[in-house]
Amino acid sequence: MPSDSDAKEAIIAYIVEQANWRSEKAQEYPGDARNKRCADALGELADFVEGLPEDDHRLRELGSLCVLEDVFSALAGGQVAGAISRFRFHDARESCDGLLNGLVKMATEDAIELGRIGGGLPLDGQ
Repeated sequence: MPSDSDAKEAIIAYIVEQANWRSEKAQEYPGDARNKRCADALGELADFVEGLPEDDHRLRELGSLCVLEDVFSALAGGQVAGAISRFRFHDARESCDGLLNGLVKMATEDAIELGRIGGGLPLDGQ
Protein backbone atom coordinates (compact mmCIF):
# COMPACT_ATOMS: atom_id res chain seq x y z
CA MET A 1 0.00 0.00 0.00
CA PRO A 2 1.40 3.43 -0.88
CA SER A 3 2.18 6.05 1.73
CA ASP A 4 -0.49 8.71 2.22
CA SER A 5 1.76 11.24 0.49
CA ASP A 6 2.47 8.97 -2.48
CA ALA A 7 -1.22 8.13 -2.88
CA LYS A 8 -2.20 11.79 -2.86
CA GLU A 9 0.48 12.69 -5.43
CA ALA A 10 -0.56 9.79 -7.69
CA ILE A 11 -4.23 10.79 -7.54
CA ILE A 12 -3.42 14.41 -8.35
CA ALA A 13 -1.14 13.38 -11.23
CA TYR A 14 -3.92 11.25 -12.74
CA ILE A 15 -6.47 14.07 -12.45
CA VAL A 16 -4.04 16.54 -14.08
CA GLU A 17 -3.39 14.02 -16.88
CA GLN A 18 -7.12 13.78 -17.49
CA ALA A 19 -7.46 17.59 -17.40
CA ASN A 20 -4.75 17.88 -20.05
CA TRP A 21 -6.52 15.29 -22.22
CA ARG A 22 -9.80 17.19 -21.89
CA SER A 23 -8.02 20.44 -22.81
CA GLU A 24 -6.77 18.77 -25.98
CA LYS A 25 -10.33 17.65 -26.76
CA ALA A 26 -11.58 21.19 -26.14
CA GLN A 27 -9.14 22.46 -28.77
CA GLU A 28 -10.06 19.64 -31.14
CA TYR A 29 -13.81 20.32 -30.72
CA PRO A 30 -14.12 24.06 -29.97
CA GLY A 31 -17.87 24.02 -30.60
CA ASP A 32 -18.48 21.66 -27.69
CA ALA A 33 -18.17 23.66 -24.46
CA ARG A 34 -18.40 20.51 -22.32
CA ASN A 35 -14.75 19.60 -22.89
CA LYS A 36 -13.46 22.97 -21.66
CA ARG A 37 -15.87 22.89 -18.72
CA CYS A 38 -14.66 19.41 -17.83
CA ALA A 39 -10.97 20.38 -18.19
CA ASP A 40 -11.49 23.38 -15.93
CA ALA A 41 -13.39 21.23 -13.44
CA LEU A 42 -10.59 18.68 -13.36
CA GLY A 43 -8.12 21.47 -12.61
CA GLU A 44 -10.37 22.53 -9.76
CA LEU A 45 -10.56 18.91 -8.57
CA ALA A 46 -6.77 18.61 -8.58
CA ASP A 47 -6.55 21.78 -6.46
CA PHE A 48 -9.25 20.43 -4.14
CA VAL A 49 -7.36 17.16 -3.60
CA GLU A 50 -4.12 19.10 -3.12
CA GLY A 51 -5.79 21.03 -0.29
CA LEU A 52 -6.90 17.90 1.56
CA PRO A 53 -4.81 16.47 4.38
CA GLU A 54 -2.73 13.48 3.32
CA ASP A 55 -4.57 11.28 5.81
CA ASP A 56 -8.02 12.05 4.36
CA HIS A 57 -9.86 8.73 4.52
CA ARG A 58 -11.01 9.00 0.90
CA LEU A 59 -7.46 9.47 -0.37
CA ARG A 60 -6.34 6.52 1.73
CA GLU A 61 -9.12 4.33 0.33
CA LEU A 62 -8.37 5.36 -3.25
CA GLY A 63 -4.68 4.86 -2.61
CA SER A 64 -5.20 1.34 -1.32
CA LEU A 65 -7.52 0.40 -4.20
CA CYS A 66 -6.12 2.31 -7.17
CA VAL A 67 -2.44 3.17 -6.62
CA LEU A 68 0.18 0.62 -7.52
CA GLU A 69 3.88 1.48 -7.52
CA ASP A 70 3.02 5.17 -7.05
CA VAL A 71 0.80 5.26 -10.18
CA PHE A 72 -2.96 5.76 -10.05
CA SER A 73 -4.59 3.08 -12.17
CA ALA A 74 -8.35 3.18 -12.54
CA LEU A 75 -8.78 -0.22 -14.13
CA ALA A 76 -11.22 -3.05 -13.45
CA GLY A 77 -14.81 -2.07 -14.17
CA GLY A 78 -13.75 1.40 -15.18
CA GLN A 79 -16.25 3.36 -13.12
CA VAL A 80 -13.54 5.45 -11.48
CA ALA A 81 -11.80 6.33 -14.74
CA GLY A 82 -15.09 7.23 -16.37
CA ALA A 83 -16.26 9.39 -13.49
CA ILE A 84 -13.00 11.33 -13.36
CA SER A 85 -12.71 11.80 -17.12
CA ARG A 86 -16.29 13.09 -17.32
CA PHE A 87 -16.33 15.27 -14.17
CA ARG A 88 -18.83 18.08 -14.89
CA PHE A 89 -18.99 17.06 -18.54
CA HIS A 90 -22.75 16.45 -18.34
CA ASP A 91 -23.62 18.19 -15.05
CA ALA A 92 -21.85 21.46 -14.23
CA ARG A 93 -23.20 21.31 -10.67
CA GLU A 94 -21.16 18.26 -9.60
CA SER A 95 -19.06 19.00 -6.53
CA CYS A 96 -15.47 17.98 -5.91
CA ASP A 97 -16.39 16.61 -2.50
CA GLY A 98 -19.30 14.64 -3.92
CA LEU A 99 -17.18 13.16 -6.69
CA LEU A 100 -14.45 12.14 -4.29
CA ASN A 101 -16.98 10.41 -2.03
CA GLY A 102 -18.44 8.62 -5.04
CA LEU A 103 -15.01 7.55 -6.30
CA VAL A 104 -14.37 5.56 -3.13
CA LYS A 105 -17.60 3.61 -3.65
CA MET A 106 -16.83 3.09 -7.34
CA ALA A 107 -13.25 1.98 -6.64
CA THR A 108 -14.53 -0.59 -4.16
CA GLU A 109 -17.05 -1.88 -6.70
CA ASP A 110 -14.38 -1.95 -9.41
CA ALA A 111 -12.01 -3.90 -7.13
CA ILE A 112 -14.73 -6.44 -6.36
CA GLU A 113 -15.48 -6.80 -10.07
CA LEU A 114 -11.79 -7.31 -10.81
CA GLY A 115 -11.67 -9.97 -8.09
CA ARG A 116 -14.60 -11.77 -9.69
CA ILE A 117 -13.11 -11.58 -13.17
CA GLY A 118 -9.78 -12.87 -11.87
CA GLY A 119 -11.41 -15.73 -10.01
CA GLY A 120 -10.50 -14.47 -6.55
CA LEU A 121 -14.13 -13.79 -5.64
CA PRO A 122 -17.27 -15.75 -6.48
CA LEU A 123 -19.47 -14.48 -9.26
CA ASP A 124 -22.81 -12.96 -8.24
CA GLY A 125 -25.29 -15.64 -7.23
CA GLN A 126 -22.67 -18.36 -6.79
